Amino acid sequence: MGISRIQASCAVSLAPVIISDNNNLGSNLFIPFTKSWTSWSCPAQRKPLWLKEQMDQYQATSRFDVKTLKLGSAMHMRNRHPIFLMFRYFYLILVPIGALLLFLGEQTFGFLCILVGPLLFMRKTFWQFRLIHSSKSSPEAGQMLAWTFSDHEVHQESKGHEKTLRWGEFEDRYLSPKGILLYLQKDQYFILPKSAFSSRGDFEAVSKMCETKIAAL
Repeated sequence: MGISRIQASCAVSLAPVIISDNNNLGSNLFIPFTKSWTSWSCPAQRKPLWLKEQMDQYQATSRFDVKTLKLGSAMHMRNRHPIFLMFRYFYLILVPIGALLLFLGEQTFGFLCILVGPLLFMRKTFWQFRLIHSSKSSPEAGQMLAWTFSDHEVHQESKGHEKTLRWGEFEDRYLSPKGILLYLQKDQYFILPKSAFSSRGDFEAVSKMCETKIAAL
């Protein structure tokens, strides 16, 4: 029976060694040696390697839409401007303080408090409006984004667009129970909502991967 070329590449080699006994020339001892290796040319070995590589990858699918942008901007504000968010509702108190100053005759500071208070409170809304308005001109607006996270890189793919980034290219990351932000620059980031992942386990695994591979500022 013949052995195919593929079978031959996976076969275990046997190297018999003959040891002669001087006292008994007719007695020979055969000791077989086995040799094993890992080779992509062997289907039996290639499949486990391929399965291991696939198990180390995580998939996600998100949509570049208004809902995702609002979530991303809220997470960005919490990451970059936490003090502002902490005192955001305090700014509304400036309105009655300004009214009191006007009543006491302090017109300059009174009008200033009445005007500045609501403007500071609405800063988050203005930020989201500017972000959403500028994103409408993006070629990816409204499209589905497919993500693949592996041990060495992050791959993003959409209609007519494909990008692969090494982990070292990211400047910062922000992790929260609602999603993940991956920063390429100080104010340039990718948004990955928790809903983009097929399971909670995948979301937690990618979050841990980002935490390990990207140093936080």
